[in-house]
Amino acid sequence: MRTLHSFLHRVWGFLRGIPKKCYRTCAIITAGTIILSMVAFHSGSFAAAGKNKAITTGIAEADTSLEDGLEEESVTEAKAQVLIETPQDEETGSNTAAPQAAQVVPRSAADVVTQTAEEAAKSRKVIPLNGDDYENLLKIVEAEATGSDIKGKILVADVIINRVNHPRFPDTVTEVVFQKNGRTAQFSPTIDGRLNKVTVTDSTIEAVDRALEGEDYSQGALFFSARSFADPTNMSWFDNNLQWLQAYGGHEFYTFY
Repeated sequence: MRTLHSFLHRVWGFLRGIPKKCYRTCAIITAGTIILSMVAFHSGSFAAAGKNKAITTGIAEADTSLEDGLEEESVTEAKAQVLIETPQDEETGSNTAAPQAAQVVPRSAADVVTQTAEEAAKSRKVIPLNGDDYENLLKIVEAEATGSDIKGKILVADVIINRVNHPRFPDTVTEVVFQKNGRTAQFSPTIDGRLNKVTVTDSTIEAVDRALEGEDYSQGALFFSARSFADPTNMSWFDNNLQWLQAYGGHEFYTFY
């Protein structure tokens, strides 16, 4: 305590020795320092607030820009999808969907059914054939089954078709029709002139078309002959070398054993 009292006494003596003018100067300096400190503190708070506001505004603007970018990207993708799905004119790049739709010609139900039936018939052909094959098939059926009913004509057409599909005969209708065994023709109308003299009837066309679509009564027959008109020697060969299957419309039908 004595030491503290002595220290305070010395300080008081020192202060008493300072002129009053110095007191005023120190007071002014101290007050100015306090004021400057307060101003600096408030300025820093204001600057920080402004900086935080700027950061917040920047974040909001970035979010808005991102959303706008996503929306623009979605719109761009949608436009691209429309361009992909919509026919475009190759030269102008314009949308051609509307003109194409306008060019569609309405068809009746009968037209649609007819076209569908024709397409289905083509897809159901049991053998491949060209125009000459079809014409020769019509003529040989007409020549061999003149006066027969539809089934009789289908049976003759079936024999031709069976031969085309059999490995021991040619692969086309025309080759089958004109095939010869040595000098002997497989079908006599090809050498006696009847093949090119016949007039193909509607019933023959119907019979051939039905046979080409798979209507088959032949039981796999590869041969037929009209016994009442055939050479006895030829019929003897049929009887001795082939398997008899059935008789219909004046013809007897055979196949290999």
